[in-house]
Amino acid sequence: MRKENRNILTELKREYLAAGKFDFLDFGASKSASIEYGKAHFFGKRGLGIDLDAERVSATNKAGYDCVVGDITKIKIPKKCVRFVKMAHILEHMPDIKAIESVIKLAEKSATDFLVITGPFFDEDKYLAAEGFKLHWSDYPDHPYHLKVSELVNILNKLKLDNYEIFLRFPIDDSSNQHIHPLNSPPHSHQYDAKIHPPKKHIVFARDIWTDFVCYVQLRRVENWMEITKAYKNQIPYIEQKETMKYVWPRKAVRRYVELDTQNQLLEQEVHELKTKLATTQKKLTDIKNSNSWKIARITQKTSHAIKSPVIGLKKLRGKFTL
Repeated sequence: MRKENRNILTELKREYLAAGKFDFLDFGASKSASIEYGKAHFFGKRGLGIDLDAERVSATNKAGYDCVVGDITKIKIPKKCVRFVKMAHILEHMPDIKAIESVIKLAEKSATDFLVITGPFFDEDKYLAAEGFKLHWSDYPDHPYHLKVSELVNILNKLKLDNYEIFLRFPIDDSSNQHIHPLNSPPHSHQYDAKIHPPKKHIVFARDIWTDFVCYVQLRRVENWMEITKAYKNQIPYIEQKETMKYVWPRKAVRRYVELDTQNQLLEQEVHELKTKLATTQKKLTDIKNSNSWKIARITQKTSHAIKSPVIGLKKLRGKFTL
């Protein structure tokens, strides 16, 4: 839960963002790991976090990152002051859909290049409740609004942010999944533990359920866009943007995509290991060729051949027997 703080920043001064000091904003930065993720995966140079929790802001600053206490539903930010804005699992903390829309609108006005939005999956809460289950994040007191992916699409279209891609992550096939709780589990429980939580029945779900979504919004042409949209692992396309046309993937077709994507990741790991072994072997060969014993062996070989074939000049030997 966020603690109220009287020293909430109401406006980010342009002077504070001047001279390219920051190239991205992290709404609801929470802790330093979120800002570091923006640097590592979105080519950010220096990010400024904005969070309502004063203790988290203090911890982030102590870790060597820049963060200020601010309410993103009310704060004023200079237009187009950074390259991108990152919003990781923050919109579900907004009080209502209007606040969510205003935050996305603020992010769009602040950034020149792109937005990144992530959040928990809430789309099948009613189905799960009818079956006697809930996702543990759907019962958090500090998640007042359960934003559906379809609602996010409506907001983006309303704001004319047409160039977006949405991905879903980590399918949940049945009730044995650790994120699934029976309805009588205490609120704000985390991953299911049979030792401390009420028992739950086992069923295979008839609907497609996921852990979270990722949305990338391109505000203008970005050269490394393909790399940016691969920032998160296990992404399954929900809506893809290709040549100004949106492709909505049928949920059933996604299952096969998951299988192929998993196989592809395993193959990529094998290729990486083989490349590592090859690099190690090549280094060993180079070290051998640069060693004194190798050089002596080469000289010995040339000398031996010169004795056996005195007709061949030493100059020719240098080229003929170079290893």
